[in-house]
Amino acid sequence: MKTLRQFRDETDGSSTIEFLFWIPVMVGLITLAVDAVMLMNQSQTMHNLARDASRSVAVGALTPIEAEQSLIAWSANTGSTIEVIDGGDGFVTTTIRTPFTSVGNITAYFLDGTLQASAAMWIEGTVFNES
Repeated sequence: MKTLRQFRDETDGSSTIEFLFWIPVMVGLITLAVDAVMLMNQSQTMHNLARDASRSVAVGALTPIEAEQSLIAWSANTGSTIEVIDGGDGFVTTTIRTPFTSVGNITAYFLDGTLQASAAMWIEGTVFNES
């Protein structure tokens, strides 16, 4: 009985047990934070690419087809779809869509769908008819 009482009263190692309970929570939070940063980085990259493609078409440096072709190498790595549209209304719009599954590891389980970035630019030299 004396040995059992000593074992029960002993507090060495109690912090180790608490630490083991908190490890999954902390690893989960860190993984979720890293995934969120990856999503924000991907979103910002997509916005920059869409803006640059629209701007290139707007100033006449590229045609809409050439702008799409310039983004194909990037989109092959991410599974993205790209549209560069000259709507004929004086604006060119670039839209990039990337599935969440190609960006995040954890968030793909919670978020279904795509991450989207669009940019519209006025085509320089276009005159608007005011009626």
